[in-house]
Amino acid sequence: TAHRALGLRDLSRTDLIVTPDDEVYFLEVDVAPGMTETSLFPRAISGADLDLGEVCRDLLLTHAR
Repeated sequence: TAHRALGLRDLSRTDLIVTPDDEVYFLEVDVAPGMTETSLFPRAISGADLDLGEVCRDLLLTHAR
């Protein structure tokens, strides 16, 4: 994935465009993805049956060392 290829960890959002011919164009990686109710990261956390607050706390505690 772009996330791993760039040496990122924990979370990021990769923006791509896929053409009708299935060509993939990489646009950007955002290391601070949106955190609003309609953003994809919180929706993915919810879809994984996890609590957003707990995930954020765990990220902070992991990197506060």
